[in-house]
Formats: sequence, structure tokens, C-alpha cells
Amino acid sequence: MRSTAAAAAAAAAATALLAAAPAALADTIKITATSDLTFDPSEVTAAKGDVLEFHFEPSNHSVAMGEFGSINGPCVPANEGGFFSGYMPTSGGENEKVFQVTMNSTDPMVFYCTQSNHCAQGMIGVVNADDGQLDGYKTNASAIANAVAPKSVFGGVLTTEADASDDDDSDDGDDGGDSSDSSGDGDQDDEGAAGTVRAATGGVALAAVGAVFAMI
Repeated sequence: MRSTAAAAAAAAAATALLAAAPAALADTIKITATSDLTFDPSEVTAAKGDVLEFHFEPSNHSVAMGEFGSINGPCVPANEGGFFSGYMPTSGGENEKVFQVTMNSTDPMVFYCTQSNHCAQGMIGVVNADDGQLDGYKTNASAIANAVAPKSVFGGVLTTEADASDDDDSDDGDDGGDSSDSSGDGDQDDEGAAGTVRAATGGVALAAVGAVFAMI
């Protein structure tokens, strides 16, 4: 009876670890709305469950999800779903708030700044886009006057950069490069940290599963 109970407990622990694994595997991808009227990076690849974390430089940017091939044209909110950060004014440095969006699909997606003519000037980014989609969207956007903004914030989570960094530290162990680096090097650090979590999670889960068989 004791052996059976211990095996059941180990099996339950292994199941819990495996269920938690997808969350541990998620990456946080930093995207900065820059003072140069660009998103950096403007093209990213993300898996389902990954988090897009938008940071905002001067002076007053936003981010909203658009739609490829929309009948309403470019720089207009998506007809279904989507997200909007609201406006993030800052006079110097990054706004302390960041906007986090969790990916629930790997379909190609476009996002843009809704501030006046920023979208028309090329302040656009894409996720999982096909070759040429970003350039095509920018070309069409250059012909419009001003972007359209949703009426209210939705589709994501507003948090502070400090809180977001604390979450990354607790998930990945060490993520110091992200707080000050929006370059490609920062993305590589994210990927490396995520790989460490994958290895650690997989090892513990397998150990728990092994314990089940040992007890049986």
C-alpha cells in the first residue's frame, strides 16, 4: 500500500511539472517604440505562449494590432481581437510602464503606433510575417494621413518595467541584460535563458517520471 501511494504521489508530481512546462518555455520578446519613429526590432518570430513586451521611448507612442489586407486599409485596428496599449508619454528615457501581449496564435500579425502620422512614417512592426509583408504594409501606410486608435486599452497587460524585470528574474534566474538592452544581443540572452529553463524543467519532469517507475 505504501509503495502504491508513493507511486501515485510521484505520478501526480510528474504530471504537475509537465503541465507547467509550456509556461516555463515561453520567451519574453522586448520591442521598443523608439524616438526615431520605429519599432526595434520591427520583425520578430514568436511562438504560441510567448510574450511581446513593448517599451516606449519619447515622446508619446502607443501600439495597436492592425490587420493584413484589411478592407479598412493600413494603420487601422484589426476587425477582430487585437490589442491597444494606450498612449505612453515620456519626456526622457523610457516610460516606466510596459505593455505585455501574450501570443495565442502563430499567424502573421502586424502592429503600429496610433499617434497621428507615425504609422504613415513607417512606425510599424510584424510578428511571424512572410517575406515582403512588412514592406508592403509600410508602402500602403505611407499614403494615409493619420492612424486610427481603438477607444480604450485592451488585449494586454500594463505593468512597470521593474515588475516585468522581477518576473523575468524569477522565471529565468538571471536576465540582467534585458533591462538595459533592446538590441539583438538582448534577444539572444532571452533565448539562452529560455533554453536553460527548458533543460531544467525537462530534467526534473523526467526524474519524477523515473521515480514512478522505480516505485512500481
